[in-house]
Formats: sequence, structure tokens, C-alpha cells
Amino acid sequence: VFPSSCPLFHSVSESFISTSWQCAGLCLIFCTDVVFQGTFLVTQAVSKALVSAGAVKGSIITVGSIVGKVGNIGQVNYSASKAGVEGLTRTAAKELSKFGIRCNCVLPGFITTPMTDKVPEKVIDKLTAVIPMGRMGEPAEVADACAFLASDDSRYITGISIEVAGKTLELLLNSKMCNFILSVF
Repeated sequence: VFPSSCPLFHSVSESFISTSWQCAGLCLIFCTDVVFQGTFLVTQAVSKALVSAGAVKGSIITVGSIVGKVGNIGQVNYSASKAGVEGLTRTAAKELSKFGIRCNCVLPGFITTPMTDKVPEKVIDKLTAVIPMGRMGEPAEVADACAFLASDDSRYITGISIEVAGKTLELLLNSKMCNFILSVF
């Protein structure tokens, strides 16, 4: 049983960087299977467990990505899979709310992780220069959003996505920035 005080998190730690026309079927299948299908299967299992246990409330938190909302050059597979996670979450919220189960999604932006440690410093400098908050996010900030959604402080919130992105939307839509990033790799 997973009560509202015990949130469920879904994530994938790596992303494939390839232009849309270079994305092999296997690359697309990996992202779809791991990101979307994995999230679906775990959400399904947890919701069934909550309902069969007679839990009067619960919270399922999925982790999408800001890239799933706005897209990004070279990440068609990842972007589509993360967009699917967000849609799955909204639908699950509608279907599970009658059981007292809330479903919400967190959309991290550029977060400092071992994966971003591999990004060249000049790319990080360029990225952080256009993020209004002037820095990349920290994992604890994503965790804080998840903790809020798991808590009773969000007891009347379901079917939403919270962006933890330092307002990077404009950055991702900027084709000059995307072209710069692609030129570095």
C-alpha cells in the first residue's frame, strides 16, 4: 500500500542525443519502453494496489521533463516519451480521483546531475546565461516539488504538471541556442 505520504517517482537517467532523422527505431523503442511504458505499468500497479487495499487517499507522482512540453532539437524520442508521461498523468488523475488518488507530474528543466556533468562547460555557461534564475536547478528542488505534491498541502491538486525549470521555456524555444548546443556535440 502506498499512502499519500509515500510518493512514487518515475524517471529515466539518460537521454539519447541525436537529430530527429538519425533516431534509429531501437532508440525510439528504448525511450518509449522505459520512459512511457515503464511509467504506465508502475502507475497501473500502484493504483490497483491502492484501490484493492481500500486506501482512502493516495498520491502518484510522475516525472516528465520540460522537454516533453516544449520539445528540443535532437531529442524527438525523449521529448515524445516525456510528453506521453504528462498525458498519462492527466488521464490517470481523471480516472483515479474517484478513489481519492491524486496524480501529478513534475517537469524538471536543466538540473545538475551526473548526466549534466558530462556537458561541456561552455554549453552550461551559455545555458545558465539565458535562464532567468541564472543557474541550473538542483535535485533537491525537484524533490521539494515532489514532496509538496505527495503531502496533504496539495490534497486538492490533481492532474497538473509543475515546472521546476527556472523558467527555461524561452531557452528551449530558441533555435540559435539549440544550434549552438548541437554544434558543440
